[in-house]
Amino acid sequence: MAGCSADEDAGMNAPALSLSHLPDRRRRWTADRSARLQAMWPSSTVAEIAVALGTSRGAIYVKAAKLGLPPRREAPVTPSAAPSLPPRDPTGQRRFVGFESDSGHRIDLKPWHPALRKGSTLFGRSVKPAAQVVTILKSGENSRKLGSLATKGRWRGMPIFGLTLEERDTCPRTCREWATCYGNSMHWAERILDDGTLTRRLWGELASLNARHPAGFIVRLHILGDFYSPGYVAFWRQAIDDFPALRIFGFTARQADDPIGAEVAQLLADQPDRFRIRFSGAAGDRDAAEVVDSPDQATGILCPAQRDPARCCATCGLCWQTNRTISFVRH
Repeated sequence: MAGCSADEDAGMNAPALSLSHLPDRRRRWTADRSARLQAMWPSSTVAEIAVALGTSRGAIYVKAAKLGLPPRREAPVTPSAAPSLPPRDPTGQRRFVGFESDSGHRIDLKPWHPALRKGSTLFGRSVKPAAQVVTILKSGENSRKLGSLATKGRWRGMPIFGLTLEERDTCPRTCREWATCYGNSMHWAERILDDGTLTRRLWGELASLNARHPAGFIVRLHILGDFYSPGYVAFWRQAIDDFPALRIFGFTARQADDPIGAEVAQLLADQPDRFRIRFSGAAGDRDAAEVVDSPDQATGILCPAQRDPARCCATCGLCWQTNRTISFVRH
């Protein structure tokens, strides 16, 4: 073509430049990310949602409008109005004090939600293979609900550690909180995936803790997740046999009439002083836990840590001290 240089002519005849290597913001809004946005919208700030989904607050507002989510107004953050971190616990038990309001909005997933159909967490990026995690058992200091050192009950003076697995993926579908699991609002929690190395990694950490704390240490099973196989229950039975300092407490949605629940029940019967697992929603008033919508519905002892922000598992000890049912207000 007259007036065009050779380079220009070559450019006109070259194939169209592919932009597939560039980020496509529309492609980033997968069904999973949209579902996470919808789940977090009622109870999280736009800033928190933006961080969790790895995008900007503006993008969150735009997508929320497209999804038909109700409008919301949030005061702009200024230096004088910037939110401060929760106060540190003066007892040194926890990094921060406080608790979630019992009257707050819980995330109740619809029956067709992908997380319910697949049996998974809402926060897939928080699931980490055991082989890639530095520490499997986390100090209770990092949890407002746990605390770092038991100060009451038969296990007084023992440090506390917690194990977090993936909710729903390791839980029975018969769990009464399948759709309303409090993990639906725990987008910062690190969930450990059993990639074939979980029990081996756990064994090494338990051996180390047993040597460091010969007078006793406590493991909370499970902050999220549940016993997922008879072999996994057998692992904890062997751990109790081999590590005399180990104490365990926690909750399970398994019931005694399924193979996994039967193994848990037998271990509780064999080791009642060292294995204090409660059966959620079980009939009767012994070794059980229940979730209620309001305190007046409780048939057991209301969890003190839910009613007093200064309390936590470490300063309470009821779950490993009494056989009576413990009641929790749904949150």
